[in-house]
Amino acid sequence: MISSMQDYPGEMDLAQTVRASYDTSREESTMPQPEQSAWLDPKALVSIYAALVATGALLWNIFRSINENKRKVVLDYHFTQAWIQKGVLESPVYANLSLRIRNHSKKSVYINRPTFVLRREINTNLGPSKRFENPVKGTFPKELKPGEQEKIDYKIKPIVDMIGDQLKPRDSVFVEISDTFDNVYESNRKRYQLFKNQVKLANDLNSKGE
Repeated sequence: MISSMQDYPGEMDLAQTVRASYDTSREESTMPQPEQSAWLDPKALVSIYAALVATGALLWNIFRSINENKRKVVLDYHFTQAWIQKGVLESPVYANLSLRIRNHSKKSVYINRPTFVLRREINTNLGPSKRFENPVKGTFPKELKPGEQEKIDYKIKPIVDMIGDQLKPRDSVFVEISDTFDNVYESNRKRYQLFKNQVKLANDLNSKGE
C-alpha cells in the first residue's frame, strides 16, 4: 500500500515548517553584517578618556576650593579646681570652667563672645531665657589665626548661683560661639549636676584648709 504526505497532514506541516526555518536561516547568514560600533573607535575612546579626566580635575578643584575656604572651629570645655594666691599660706580654691577654642581652618576666623546654652529656659534679670553670656575680659570679635588656640576661664559659682535649681540635674549645658560669617560652633555637653558638684568640691577644700 502506497501512502503519500497528503495522508499525513500533520507530518506535512512539520516538514514545511522545517524547510521554511532552514530557508530563513540561510537568508540571515547571507545578510550584510553591521559595521563595527563607533564606541570601539580608538579616537572615540581617547576623546572619552580625555573628557573624564578633565571632569575629574574640575570636580577636584571645586572640592579643594570649598575645603580650603571652609571654616572649622572646635570648642571643648572641662572643669578644674583653681586658686588665687592672696598671701602666705592663703590659697582659696574655686571651681573653674576652662573653655578652649581652636581654629582648624586654613584661614583666620573672627569669633564673637561665647554664649552659654541651657537645656531649658530659666528666669533671669532680663526675663525667661535659655541663653546667657558670662562676661569675660577681652575684645570681641577676636581673630583666631589658622591653628591658633584661645583659652577662656570662667568661675562656675556665679553660673550656679544664677541658675539655682531651675535646671534638672541631668539637663545639659554647652557653650556656643558664632563667627562674623554667622557660622555657629558648639562645644561638648555636660550635665548641670557636674557644675554643682564642682562648686561643692571647692567649698569642701576651702573648709578643710581653714
